[in-house]
Amino acid sequence: MKKSIIIYLMLFIFFFVKTTFSQDYWEIVDTPDTAGICCIHINNNGHIYIGGFGHGNNMGGIHRSIDGSETWEFFNIKTNVPVYTIKENSLGQMFAGLSFGIYKSLDGGETWYETQMPFSVTANIVSVELLNDSILFAGGHATPYIFRSVDYGESWDTVYCFPGGSGEEYANCFAFSPEGVVYAGTDNDFVDNERGVYRSYDCGETWEFVDMEGEGLLSLSFDNNGVLWAGTIYNGLFKYDEQTQEWESVVYGRSVNDILVNKKNDIFLACLSYPSNTGGVMVSYDNGQSFEYINSGLGWQAEKLAIDISGFIYTCFSVLNHPDTLYKSVESTTGINKDILNINTIAAQCFPNPFKDKTCIDLSVFYPNYGCIRVSIYNSAGILVKYEKCIRSDYYLFNGHGKETGVYYYNIISGDKYYTGKMLLIE
Repeated sequence: MKKSIIIYLMLFIFFFVKTTFSQDYWEIVDTPDTAGICCIHINNNGHIYIGGFGHGNNMGGIHRSIDGSETWEFFNIKTNVPVYTIKENSLGQMFAGLSFGIYKSLDGGETWYETQMPFSVTANIVSVELLNDSILFAGGHATPYIFRSVDYGESWDTVYCFPGGSGEEYANCFAFSPEGVVYAGTDNDFVDNERGVYRSYDCGETWEFVDMEGEGLLSLSFDNNGVLWAGTIYNGLFKYDEQTQEWESVVYGRSVNDILVNKKNDIFLACLSYPSNTGGVMVSYDNGQSFEYINSGLGWQAEKLAIDISGFIYTCFSVLNHPDTLYKSVESTTGINKDILNINTIAAQCFPNPFKDKTCIDLSVFYPNYGCIRVSIYNSAGILVKYEKCIRSDYYLFNGHGKETGVYYYNIISGDKYYTGKMLLIE
């Protein structure tokens, strides 16, 4: 009898300690009540952006936090229109995919203007991805075209039309190999066998089908070893073998809506709740050999994934496909201290500002500690007006003579340090 009591007591203590002191993997991030989260973006300054759904009680446009989610600002792009994706290049230029077009911002998301599409787009631009600062690819729901921009997202052309007879196949996601090969994953809401993976070796000029026929693609991503991963609707995660040109099923029976790889090559999957309530976040710590759920503190599915420079993972929880809760991992996934969040950002001012003819950009915070300094200057339309590949001085004199008055942006990069500033040329 005493032995049984001791066993029960030990079991009680074990479960009490486990449930009382175990830490959840996720914590809730405070967001505005009206911010239905359609997408997440976190830049190298640690600024958090969430794109809104734009219908019901949820606002469209973009909410931004520059203080770690303590406070939020709202910037409207187009009234009551969903923002499906937000991307940013190393110059600080931002791109947003909306219903009916792609928009661009040069001031951290505060103001936006519509870019030039090849025709009036009635589709939802669900995917915008950057091959580099100037070359971008995009795809839209229910439009059978792949769009490409070669001028920093200012204007777009169609580079491919999917051959299916239904006209309903569309590019849902993109990924770029370390060698610059472009991959596009497609879906089709009406014809199952008109969807799969396509590939271009020449920056989108020509395309070939890579198989996965019949699989609706939700996500594509390369890991740090150059392995391509594909997330599908219902049938889970696949890995592509470049040598055998074959796909291997790795995680079955999941809807893998997003894939994220951190610096340690840990692979994270955002899984929807269908089929069979298999939603949440999964992770592999062994280069994709095995996956496990990390849903402690999380809802029953995950829509999107994002990571900050300190290695903290963000995801959002969906209710009836309208995500309204933002989650953050309690611990960094890369072991980086969150106190170094803004270590790579160095402020560099220009004087005078505003200026009438010339202005001096102060580079003393970069030189001589960080070596060669690259300076790029853009006008308000995002057009490069001046580029200096290597400056070895503590200042740079910009001559605005003969240039149109208005706002200009200067981007400074030296090593892993960078800064983007704004200056005003007046008459």
